[in-house]
Amino acid sequence: MRNSYFALARFVVSFSLIYPVICTTTFAGTFAPTPEQYATMSQSCEEAGDTFDKDTFGKLKRIRILDTYFYLIGDTYYESALVEAYRAPVARRWTDGVVRFRFTTDVQPEHRSIWRDAVHQWTEDTCVTFLELGADDNETHPELLTVSYSYVSGLSNSSIGAGPSAWMYIQRQHWCTRMIRHEMGHVLGMLHEHQRDDRAGFIDVFEQNCSSRHLPNVKMLCPTVNASAYDFESVMHYSAQQTAINGRDVLRPKPEYMSYYDRMGELPCVSDLDRVAIRREYCMKEAEAGLDAGASTPCSHE
Repeated sequence: MRNSYFALARFVVSFSLIYPVICTTTFAGTFAPTPEQYATMSQSCEEAGDTFDKDTFGKLKRIRILDTYFYLIGDTYYESALVEAYRAPVARRWTDGVVRFRFTTDVQPEHRSIWRDAVHQWTEDTCVTFLELGADDNETHPELLTVSYSYVSGLSNSSIGAGPSAWMYIQRQHWCTRMIRHEMGHVLGMLHEHQRDDRAGFIDVFEQNCSSRHLPNVKMLCPTVNASAYDFESVMHYSAQQTAINGRDVLRPKPEYMSYYDRMGELPCVSDLDRVAIRREYCMKEAEAGLDAGASTPCSHE
């Protein structure tokens, strides 16, 4: 497995040369569109000139992780077969909201405990569930998440959405609840809140202050699946200077929302609106019955 990590490291370095192209052509948002959603949404982006055309594929490289090839688009890993089939960055939802997962044998007990505690907040007041498979489960599952350590310096990443080879690789120093909750949002199909296509009414973005490596992570993307109101407190939101190279703001709330400045991207919890978004994408009957997130368990500030 370690060979997959080294391949990932080489791929990230080579891919950085074409980031400026990719960051203007990706489609993402609060949720990455499913193929069905994308079919009804792509026209608005074509009108805006943000199309993912066939020439883009010539600039992408594939990397094999586990038994599946992925494209890195922005900072998110999409299953290449899906991207090629639909000519767009799309992702599947987990069937019936069930995420089957397995730890690799090297993951230490204390880290497994932190991980289980972190993802509990995604199941609270939603229909999403996580089903841990034992080491003796050798069945082939059409949807399976593998959780392991990342051996690539400074990188903790996840694939997006469901699949037979979904993965989450976390650096040993990153095994804190917020990092895992953020990466689990990606696994469930969510992308960065500050990249959604209606962000102009809520934040200002200063790309000149952003490092080139992270610029794809702050570009506005189109189309987006905005499954809740804009959420400054989302666990998927970056803080003002998280990707800065000069100590200046990259993201800043509009004047009328400046009260969120110190909370944006700083809270360790899955927010109430994060849960609303999950319920709308995974639990439509529950969402139609009532979209209030309800009372949530106090969040650990680890």
